[in-house]
Parts: sequence; C-alpha cells; structure tokens
Amino acid sequence: MISKLILGLAMGLLLSGQAYSQAVRDLAKVEGALSVSTNITGFQDVIDQVEDKSVQHTAGLRVVVVYEQPTDCPVNAGQAVATNLETFYTTITTTTDVLVTKVPDNCLNDACELQVETVQVTTTFTTFADSAATGLSKENVDLGSGRSNSGDNRAKNSGSANSGLTGGSLPENSDTGKSTPGKASSGDSRSESSSVRGSGSKGSDSQVLSGEKKDQASNQNNGKGSSHREESGGIVVAGNLAVNIVASLGFASTKTIFTDAATSSVEYESMPTPVSMTQANPLYTLVPVSGPDAIVVHEWSFSASATAGMEFRGISGSIATGEAELVNSAPGVNGSTNTLVAESAQPIPKSVVFQSQAMCVSADDLFAPISDTDPSLFFGKEDTHPFVILPGVSKDLPFQTNNFYTNLFTGNQDKAAYVWPYIVKWEKESKFGLSVQYTNPSRRTFGGETSSGGNKFYFNAINVPGVSIGADSIKQGQNYMTVSQMKLMSVNVKISPEASQAENYIEFPLVEGMGVVTSIYHGLLFARIEGNGGISNFTEIEYESKDTLKKLYRIVVGTGETWLVLVKIPESHSSFELKEGDDKTFLIGSEPVNGLIVQVALAPSEEEEESQALYYKIAGQHVTDAKVSGSMDCGTARYKIAYETANSSDTPLIFALDHHLRLFDGEMEKRAANIKMESTTKGMMYGYLTKELLFSHGVDTNVQWLPYLKNKKTDLEYSMEQIELIREAATEELRNVSVIEVMMNEDTQYFTGKVVDKYAYMMYALHDIVKDDKLAELLLAALKEFFKAYKAHGMKTNLFYDTKLGGVTSSALKDIKADFRNGFYSGHNIHYGYIIHAAALVGYVDSLKGGTWAQENKDFINMLVRDVANPSEEDKYFPVSRTFDWFHGHSWTGSLVVVDDGKDFSSSSEDVHFSYAMKMWGKVIKDASMEARGDLMLSIQTESLDLYFLYRDGNLVVPSTIASNKVAGILFENKIDYTTFFGDSPEEKHGVQMIPMTPALGLVRSSEFAEQEWNQILHNVQTDERTEKWRGVLNANRVFFDPAAAWEYFTNPAFDLNRDMDGGQSKAWALAFTAPFVNAANGGVN
Repeated sequence: MISKLILGLAMGLLLSGQAYSQAVRDLAKVEGALSVSTNITGFQDVIDQVEDKSVQHTAGLRVVVVYEQPTDCPVNAGQAVATNLETFYTTITTTTDVLVTKVPDNCLNDACELQVETVQVTTTFTTFADSAATGLSKENVDLGSGRSNSGDNRAKNSGSANSGLTGGSLPENSDTGKSTPGKASSGDSRSESSSVRGSGSKGSDSQVLSGEKKDQASNQNNGKGSSHREESGGIVVAGNLAVNIVASLGFASTKTIFTDAATSSVEYESMPTPVSMTQANPLYTLVPVSGPDAIVVHEWSFSASATAGMEFRGISGSIATGEAELVNSAPGVNGSTNTLVAESAQPIPKSVVFQSQAMCVSADDLFAPISDTDPSLFFGKEDTHPFVILPGVSKDLPFQTNNFYTNLFTGNQDKAAYVWPYIVKWEKESKFGLSVQYTNPSRRTFGGETSSGGNKFYFNAINVPGVSIGADSIKQGQNYMTVSQMKLMSVNVKISPEASQAENYIEFPLVEGMGVVTSIYHGLLFARIEGNGGISNFTEIEYESKDTLKKLYRIVVGTGETWLVLVKIPESHSSFELKEGDDKTFLIGSEPVNGLIVQVALAPSEEEEESQALYYKIAGQHVTDAKVSGSMDCGTARYKIAYETANSSDTPLIFALDHHLRLFDGEMEKRAANIKMESTTKGMMYGYLTKELLFSHGVDTNVQWLPYLKNKKTDLEYSMEQIELIREAATEELRNVSVIEVMMNEDTQYFTGKVVDKYAYMMYALHDIVKDDKLAELLLAALKEFFKAYKAHGMKTNLFYDTKLGGVTSSALKDIKADFRNGFYSGHNIHYGYIIHAAALVGYVDSLKGGTWAQENKDFINMLVRDVANPSEEDKYFPVSRTFDWFHGHSWTGSLVVVDDGKDFSSSSEDVHFSYAMKMWGKVIKDASMEARGDLMLSIQTESLDLYFLYRDGNLVVPSTIASNKVAGILFENKIDYTTFFGDSPEEKHGVQMIPMTPALGLVRSSEFAEQEWNQILHNVQTDERTEKWRGVLNANRVFFDPAAAWEYFTNPAFDLNRDMDGGQSKAWALAFTAPFVNAANGGVN
C-alpha cells in the first residue's frame, strides 16, 4: 500500500544505513505542516531493515512511505481503507559498486577530512511481484521460500547502479514482454494484463490503467477516497496511487526516497527495493482523510501544500508538489522505465530551497497554567536566601521581584514606585504618608554628549511631589507601612499610625495605568492632604446636578502645579468636607470617617471643563487589581487587561501607552476620554473610561526554526557551495573542542546559557540545513549530556528553589553581584531564555529521530519557564510573569536592588529571545497555550521596542536628543541612559541589542531601523582589543539590509574564530542565517 507518492531529486549525498534509518525517523519535519506523533511503530520494520544495509548512493528517485502490516493503516469509514495486494515474492541478489563518503569517528579532534572509497554492496532480498505483471501465480511460485519454481526464471543480478532496476529482471515466463538486463521490462502488455480499475468515493468514472490511458489514470485519485475491486488479474488494488506506482516502476525496480520535497528530511533511497516492496512490507495505499491535501501516515500528518518544505533547483524539469501533479509526473506510466533511468542519473542540483511556513496556532486560554509540579522534584528547597523580608511585608504570595513596586519592600522602602502615569513614595521625613508626583517635562535633566550630537542621558526629578496623602495622627514615630497582595499589575499598601494596623489605617490600591491615586480611610483618622510647598489656592468646584456624597476641590501647590482632590463620602457622613489647615499648607478633614475615599489627580486646565467634569463623575471609583486574559485563533490574538473595581458598576479612568494604541481593538476608540498625561520615559499616555483595555490584532507566525526577516521571502534558497561552507565552518568550530567540557566549565547561568544555545544552533543547522547527520548527532549527544548534568546539579554554579521568595534561582548568593545577580532575581528571562531555547532545539531534533527527550525533560524545563513567565495565579510556586510586564510590553531586568530610577531594561534582543524560546519549547512539547503566548509576546515586543527602545528616524516618543542615539541603552522607569552595565563603547551599547541572531530578532528589528543605525552610528566604529569580538555581532546584524556584507565578513579567509566573533556566536549559524538573504538579494542562485 502506498501512502503518498513523493517526487524529489536527491542531492547526491552518501548516507550510511544509520542515516537511512534516521531519514525514516525524520519523516515529519516540515515547519508549519506536521503534527508528529510518538506512534511510529509502523515504521519500525523499515528502520530495522535499513539499519542492516550498507552505505548506498542516493540517486534521486521516487516513491513510497510504507506500512508494516495492513492493520497499521488507519481504517475509518469515510477516511482511509487498507487492503492487501495479493502478492507473490521472488528473491533477488544484487551487487553494486558504490562510492562511499565517510566522516572519521574522531572528527571533533582531527581535521575531519572526508574519506571517499569504493564499496561493493551485495544485497539479497525477497521482493514483490504481482501475477498480472509477471505471470507468476500460486502455481509457479513457492510462497514459502519466495522463490520461483522455474529456476532460471528468478530475477538476475545484471543491473548497474545507474539502471532503473539496479539489478534484476522480470522472469522469462512473464507475458509482459522480453526482459532487458538491468531494466524492468514492464511494457504495454504488462499494463494491459493488469487491467485494474479504481473509482473515487464520490462516484467518479473508473479508468482502465493501461499505457494508452495513463494520463487519465494517473490523475484519478485527486485526493478522494478509494473503493477497491478485484479484477481478472487476480490483484486487489487499494487505490489508484498504488496501481500507478506498480505500473510506473515495474517489478523489482521500486526505490524509496524520503526527501525534503515532502518531508524536509535527509535524502533516503533503498537499493533496489530492499524495503518498500519486501514480503515484510507489502505495498498498501492510504488515501486523503480530509480533503485533497491531507495525508496521514501513522498519525504523522502532512498536506500537499506542505510538500514545498524543500525543493531542489538548478535541474531540468519542474518539481511538482500537489498529489495529482506528482502522479502525473511519475515516469514510465506506459510500462517503460527509460524515463526512470534517465532521471536517476540527473546531476546534483546547484541549490536547495527551504520554506518556513507560518503555523496556525490556536488557544482558547492563552494564560492556562503550565503545571503544578512541585519544584522540589528537581531542585533542593531552601529558605536561606539572604534577602531580608521587612516587617509589614506580606508573604501571602510568591514575591514579584521585578515589578514596579519593588522599591516599596526593599531597602528603606522610601524610594519611588512608578505606577504610570503617577509616581508614589512613602514619605518618612518632613512629610508623612504617601506622596504623589507626576512627570513634568520641564523638570527633566539632560546630560552627556554623544557622537550623534545628542544627549547621553536624561532623567526626571523624582523628589518633587505635588501632594501627600496622610492623616493628622500619622507623623514621626507613628508612620508604619505594610505591603501585601503583590500581584502582576497591582499591590496593596497600607499606612497607619499603629504598627498593628488593626483599626486605623489608610489603604492605597496601586495598579498600573490607574487614572487617579486612591486612598481609603479606615477607622477614626482625620484625612490630611498636604501640598508641596504649601497650598496657594483652594477652591471647591460645584455642579448644578450636585451629588451630596461627592466633592471636587482644585488646589494650587507651591510648585505651581494644579491638582484635583476628589472625595467620596459614605452616606452617614454627608456633611463631611475638606478645609484648609491653619498655615494653609495642607487640607484637613472636618471629621474622621470610616470608609472615606480621597483621590488626587493632576488637574486639566480650567479651559478643559469637560475633562474636569469627567473627574467629578468618577469620584470614588477606583481599581484594585488588573489581570490579563485572552485567546489566539490561528494568528489572530484577542486579549484584554481587565481592571477590577471596588464596585462592579464602576467605569474608571485608565491611562494607556503608545504601543497600546497600535494594538487596540476598534472598540477602544469609543472609550477615549480626551485626557493626556506625560510619562517618564515613554511619551504621552492617553485616558480611557473603561474597565478593560481591549486588544485585537494579527500575530506574525512565520517565526519558526528557519531564518526569518520580516517582509523578506520565506522561501530560503541555499547554493550547494553555501551548504558546504556552513558544514566546513561547523567542522572548524568543533575541531579540537570538547563540547561538553566547554559547556560544563562556565560558572554563570548567563555564559552557560549562551554557549549551550550556540552549540544547539550549530546542531540545528547541521541537521536541518546541511544534512550532516553525523556531526549533528555528535552535538545532540553532547547537549543531552549537558542537560543531564544541569538537571542533576552538576554545574559549577547550580540552581535551587527559593521557598522564601518563590523562584528557581542561582546558589551564588554570597555576593549580590555574583552570577550576574541571578541569585537576586536579575535577568532570569535572559539567562534561562538561552537554556530553554537550547532545550527546544534538542527536543525538536531528538523527536525527528524518534526520541522522547522533550517529554522526559518537560517538567524540568517547564520549571524555568514558570519561574520567568508563569501565566497563572493557580501556580502557587511562582509569581505571575516575573519579568514580562504586560502593561509595558517588555520585561524588566532589575532585581531585588533598590534603585531610585526604578526597574531597568537593558537587552531588548535577549528579552525577545526568551519569548521566542518559550514559544518554540511550547511547540516542541505541544503546549499550544505556551506557544501562542510566546507569539503574542513577540508581537507586543515588536511594537513596544520600536517606540521605546529602538529609535527609527522620526520617533516622537522620546526626546529627539535621545532618539538620535538610535538605541536607549538602559531604559529605566524614570531614566534613559545610553550605556550598558558592562561597557560604554558603541559596539557594546548597540551590539547587546543584537544577540542572539534568531528568527524572532528578524521579526522585531526592522531592516529600516538596522540600516539607519548602521549608517548613522556603526559604520565607522573602531573596536579595540577589549571589544573586537563585537565585530562579529555588528556584522551579523548587517543581514537585515546588506546581507552580502555580512556574508563577506564571515567568509573572509582572514576571519578568526577567537577574535572576530562573540563567544556566544557560531560562524556556522551566522552563515546559515545569512546565505538565503544573500541569494534573495541577488535574485536567486545563479
């Protein structure tokens, strides 16, 4: 039975029996078209047989995927039916001289010169013959031995390696015509005697499969189900494809090849029919299960559209990919195999094309829990982290170590928290309570000069509050703060004159994007609102439709700013009011009111009466939390940031950032409030009256394994010379290198991750692009050994589960700066992103070999994903989304360190790399929610980084003197500083935004930006001995706009691996990424 006719032309590779079996295991590899199942038992007999064969030359012929038994073929009404051919078998012995290319076993330590020798291959096998085609029958064939009883009528070994048969001819008593040595003599008489009919399940007319009707017959199947009839020839045929193959290729001439034309695997060919038509593997047919494009082979599914996963160019003739086309193009339909012989000798093609296809990923719940596995299964549990949890800081939830409010529970707790658009701070000196400040651009400080003529940095004044919210009893010595309910986008703060906070306290729900700062008074406290520098003007604003339980005051403070004070009064205290204090520096409540709500907001101008009235309308309405939720429907994301309010009927004021506007659902336009406020470092914020920020937009799902650049072709063409250069580069990089020792010798999570991911990418390039399974297998084995040691805590610096704060973190805790502050939760997205991505590549390649490594290690790798990007509050072991801020659209790197300017973000590309790593790991383990969530994060990062970090010409979000630097450097919540934490040279400041080079980076960094950055900043950079390795990073980035220059850099004969590229780069991967874009720029391989 034949499951799919595959047309492909081989690259002329020489594969060992082991490589053949790997080709079979690699069957399902086309990106975006395959769903790989672990159920591959139907291929086991194929694998077992080919592993016993000697090295053979792939000649570039056609054909089949096979089943071991008829029962292996899926049988389901209306889908596919398997019927055994009535077959007879004969034994053939063939001897063939074959050129064999071998890679030395000690390849990594020697020069890896390929050895070429001639090997004589002798193969004896039992092969298929049918009664109609050969004249054999039960009367003249010994079914037990598989030999013809007529003695000399056995097939003779008279073929050559280039013949259609490669040994063997039809028995002399066949009525198909006189046999020709070395060729299958299946002339017109053979086809006529077959006289087999096949009919489509939709009632199409049957066609006689004879030579003169070949065009009609070969197009018969058309992807429809087949019915089966027994004809006079004595053969039960399961579908037209099977008949066509038998008619086309003839007795004992079937060859099997699995090529990238349909499966993106390495080339495979059986020398003459040792597998596909043997007695252990009779031919069966499998018809499409859902329309003309769908084929299922033991749950390994692919479609006709997916057969474009790889094609060969530079040869005569066209490569057909649709099923009907493939049947039509099969040679020798009239019984002659001359065409087959001619095609088997075609020259090696000059190029090969891979196609990265977009994946249609859907998930009903983008934020479904990953797992509830206890980390103690993999990591030791310890409560010994040196971080001191201060009095009043709750342990009710895993700590949000990288969130906007970290300053409120670290150090002296007196540094600013950036709530966007407001800044709040616990006042403990001259003022007491919580101060509120907004960003006034006139108070910005700019400094430093850059080569572009701009400023090196700017920051906002952060100790110039507008107002402070407190109580008359909260003062020096009676000023206590608690921090609790530390969630993804919110925190609850309470300030009280009592340490116990049992009865009298002010509650401050702080939520990102909140339109007003809200205080709720509990107990018997007299509200006190203090103006910075006093209050020079105090006015109550009244409206005709006055609500007796609402009050709106307009005050001018000493800094010249005008603020609104909104008051919502419980019904039992309708006479409450705020009045000026004796010295007119503060406002005081007329009485203590339990449940009183006082809110402050920057006032619009007096001319903006509509906006001022809006504030009066929302007085008392406030948000307490925000959660993100959503779904993905085949590349369209629909999600929201939903704000929880004190009363379900509330419609609060929420401020949105610029990148939100790019991604908003159209519904949001109706909710715009015509109120704007300046942010600290991200331009203007825009007010909306809404309980939800709604988003709906497309997601670019072209980001898969293969190289990708946005708006560039996804058909990636490589010349044979380029593929060889990639292989040579990998060999050079691996020469005299103990890969496992290199990976094990690093003593930080960051550098360990970089080097592991480097070798994983080399493995991928060798396996998928170069098709050097030998070297790829060596790297795969080394990577598996590394992960075994990493999982078993066999590294110089290991991880542990921190029960105090809730996270998997580094054991290097004696010095806060050790291990790049990983132990104090700095940069987990960056550090673990490399490891997770390497694991994804290992799992992917291993799965193509029939392995289960990803499933065996899923819970362990998921632990790292959960530490960084746990999507659900149901996971009690980790905070939700430790690093990625769903409001800001990127991660915050900063850790449990007090910083005046708030959290920081310093490596945009490595943040992107984590999102990509998570996406691809989700793909490998078949977690659709994780994969889709990674896609969504990449989509959001594309917009946020374009506005806030990577400055294209014309950027209006940041000051022009900063935008001229082209990159932010370090983006703090309150400052932009054009530098890095490790150096201040241009190559470092820009290069760190370019690593690693991945398909995801090709999505997020635009070619327009990369070219502007090069022409305006980087084209004349002069590196020194300290920074010379950054040249490799900068030149790899030129692929975005000048791929020829990038290619030239890495192929320059003077290129030095140790000098001219970063330690985390691979020359092989750099070439693999660059080559197809060079060819595309040149109009293809010439």
